Amino acid sequence: MNTNEFYYNGIILYKRENIYLERNIINFRNNRILTDADNQFDLYDLYDFYQSTSSFANHFNDYNDEEEDIIHL
Repeated sequence: MNTNEFYYNGIILYKRENIYLERNIINFRNNRILTDADNQFDLYDLYDFYQSTSSFANHFNDYNDEEEDIIHL
């Protein structure tokens, strides 16, 4: 086996590994990723997480609407 053949085989194995790993990743529009997508997960849990996060953000924004110092952060 010469050096070029070893280099070529190494690239093929590397690319196959990347394809295998990237298969388990979901990219969302906001650039957040969910890994291990092949594992079973409940979409309602994910929805509840984002709903609670947005609820917290809305509550925080309502609380700080009148605070001039915090508006300009």
